[in-house]
Order: sequence, then structure tokens, then C-alpha cells
Amino acid sequence: MSPSVVVVGSIVIDLPVWLARAPQNGETLKVASEGMFLGGKAVNQAVQAHNLGENPLVVGKVGGDSLGMWAKEALTAHGISVDAIAASHLPTSYAIPVIEPDRQYILHVAGANANLTESDVRQTMPQWTGARALLVQGEVPAAASVTAMRYMRSLRGLVVCDPAPVDGISEDMLSLADVLTPNEQELTALLAGAPHMPAQKDAARHLFQTFPRLKALIVTQGERGVWFHERSAAPVHLPSPSVHAVDPTAAGDSFNGTWIHHVLSGMSWREACRPAACAGALTASRPGAVASLPSQEEIERLCRQGSRQD
Repeated sequence: MSPSVVVVGSIVIDLPVWLARAPQNGETLKVASEGMFLGGKAVNQAVQAHNLGENPLVVGKVGGDSLGMWAKEALTAHGISVDAIAASHLPTSYAIPVIEPDRQYILHVAGANANLTESDVRQTMPQWTGARALLVQGEVPAAASVTAMRYMRSLRGLVVCDPAPVDGISEDMLSLADVLTPNEQELTALLAGAPHMPAQKDAARHLFQTFPRLKALIVTQGERGVWFHERSAAPVHLPSPSVHAVDPTAAGDSFNGTWIHHVLSGMSWREACRPAACAGALTASRPGAVASLPSQEEIERLCRQGSRQD
């Protein structure tokens, strides 16, 4: 079966740890709990899209180690083809999300993800027949993503760039994107070269002026909702559903995978932000990455329950 969406990016084993408090400098601190989950932005986005009925093609790279074998077996178990996943001489990537009572952050070891090449992407292109959209992020070399973005543009498909992490995003990637989906911190980083830090609506105007191909900017704000900016239209704020956040890992990826599914299903770009925000909230309310991604029924149920107010 032909893919409906291609996802080029990272494949990561997530090893989250939860701490009862922040450690002191030089201190060895026993973790309160831990886990091991399949993740990586490409995997998370692809599995979320697949949960909702899409047929995603994951283009990425893993090492020839046991973690790489486990990652491919897990993807297969989720019903996702591993035919476009190349083998690297580098070890499979892993990440350590650290969740403290008052903050969260992620330590990322690039591994095989740093070895994804333009050639690797080109070799998968015969498998892209029928695909209508592409999702890219910042956890693999920008040159590989740019190659994918140019090809999807030649197919007249939708190109969505999740600029995370921002230091993995090139000017070429920004110039080829139809849609950017940063969170607030990523939006600030994208504007680091601007003379003055503008308000969000001015930030959107700046990006639209700088990148003529950009059609929409979608800024996620966690529990405070989503700002949707479309070129030549007034910005729209959409509130977020109320949940108890447990682990932010993959929440943004869940948003992207859900958004692209609803767009491909015929929903408008703005309307698709509503179920996408519900999906992201559900993901943040659970530990892990792939294991936390919701079903269509769960998303619809949360969307019916009401939202936080502005």
C-alpha cells in the first residue's frame, strides 16, 4: 500500500527518569522512577498518524545494535514499514528525558540519526508514490531533510517542518516549508537573528516576509493553547484541553501527527489544530513517547469535554 505521508527524521530509544527534586552540583541522586520507550520525532509523528488511520513511511537510520533491532521490531509491531530505515555504523540514538517537579528537559545522544544522508533519503524515493505530505524536524542532518522537502515539493505535496531542536534547522529548511509548527521557545530561537524580539503576531509577519513560501505558522503553548497564523489572515487562538501533565515527551509530535491526519482527511488547517491540541494534551498526561500517543476515540472524547478559556 502506498504511503499517505512520509516522515523523515529521528528514531530514538527514550530512557526517561523522574526525580523527586533537582540534584545538587556533583550529587548522585537516585531516580524516583524510570522507563524505556520507543521514540524519536519521526517515529512519534508516524505512529500518531498511523493510530488515526494514515499509512506513514518512516525514513531514518538506526545502528546495527540491539537497540536498533528492538526499534525496528517495535515499529513493525505498530504496523509501520521499516523498509525505508537504513543501517548505520554508529550506535542507535537514545535520549534521556529528565522530569523534575518544577521543570523538564531532554538529553539527546544523536548516534545513527546524525548519519542520515541525502543519499539515504534519495534511495527511499521510489517508495514515496502516492504520498501527499512530508513531515520533517531537526534531529537529523538538515541536508537530508532539505533533499526530502525539495522532492515532496516536486510531487506537489504539503511540507510541514517542526523546528525542534532549532539548532538542527537550516535556512533552506525554513525556506522550503509550507507550515512551521514551533512551540514558544522554538519560535523565540527562530527569531534570534531579528533586530528586536517582536510580539507573536509581528513574529509571524516577520517569518512570512522572510520566507515567501511559508503559508502558515502554528505556535503551540502547552496548556495555554495554540496560536494559528495564516498568511494574509488575522491570527486565531485556540484554547487547550485541561489535563494533568505528567511527561511532555512527544506531545508536540502527537500534535503534528494528528494535525496532518485531519488535514489529509479534508479538515481546514485551522480546524485541524483543535484535535491536534487534544492529542498533544493527552500525550503530555502520560509517561513515555510512543506508548503515550492517543487513539482517535480518545482525542474525540477529550475534545468533547471542553477547553481552558482564554
